[in-house]
Amino acid sequence: QNNLSMQARLASHRENSSRVRVEPMPIIDAFEFMTSPSYMNEALFPFQRVVIKTFYRLWPKYPPDPEEEAFLNLEQKKWDITIDVDSSVPIQNLIIVAGRRAGKTEIISGIAVYSLYRLICLGNPQSHYGMSDRHPIHIMHVACKAEQAGNIFEGTKDKIFRMPFFKDFIDHERNNSSGLGL
Repeated sequence: QNNLSMQARLASHRENSSRVRVEPMPIIDAFEFMTSPSYMNEALFPFQRVVIKTFYRLWPKYPPDPEEEAFLNLEQKKWDITIDVDSSVPIQNLIIVAGRRAGKTEIISGIAVYSLYRLICLGNPQSHYGMSDRHPIHIMHVACKAEQAGNIFEGTKDKIFRMPFFKDFIDHERNNSSGLGL
């Protein structure tokens, strides 16, 4: 249903612009976006759920489940880290310190895909952020090694290609190994 109305909006805007424009659309929260079968459909680990719920301040809507509660307690007991699930103060920076194979790449690529989704849903994100329409908005992956950033980019690109929501926004002419044009 949402996809059909989006396609109609896309068709009307394609005629007047080289860039795809849509009318603003409702934005769902990051947790729903990442776990819903209509979007990313990811089965997040407790660590990943805690990161998403904390970063986007979603604890009031999604209280900790028993696995997340156990993770939060472990962080407190072992590392003296207390995650304030009641805080509504926006988080500006996110640093994830976790071992190999802990799901960092998946969570970071998920955040990038959600960020892109939010930009598209704004209709005209440049206007929303007080920018000129002619200035593109970039989402970049930065890491100590090019291979690490490449892995995150590939995960991001894979998620975008799997999701029907993005189908009409992908610019295949600008798609390559180091960039994805939308």
